[in-house]
Amino acid sequence: MPHLTHLLQWSHQVTERQARQLAEDQISRIRERTRAGLDSNGQPFAPYTLEYSRTKGITVDLEVTGEMLESLRVIEANATGALIGVDGEPAVRAQAHQFGTGTMPQRHWLGTTEDEQNQMDATALRLAVLNYQGGNQ
Repeated sequence: MPHLTHLLQWSHQVTERQARQLAEDQISRIRERTRAGLDSNGQPFAPYTLEYSRTKGITVDLEVTGEMLESLRVIEANATGALIGVDGEPAVRAQAHQFGTGTMPQRHWLGTTEDEQNQMDATALRLAVLNYQGGNQ
């Protein structure tokens, strides 16, 4: 079965439940960023071809049906990170965009921007402090 995964890591240990929530939050940020036409470096995606943009539109959001982005999920999570990814048929399209093909430019969508990483680290720190103080959230 085809799959495409990305490892998320944060700077402080959290509970497994909190780790899953951190990963779900990052998945939401990836979807939002991708729909805004930005890659995992915060840069605009390579444009669609002129022919394709006539039917799809100008904004490169990697969302013809929405299936690829909506199939992104948490595969596993632990105290210091989580594995997120896409499996099955949507992974074929996900890989084509992520790595490019002979006819499609690379559009690195599955990843974490510096700001997103900072946000995950700040949240993990806050949760770790709460956990240490006995307020295991």
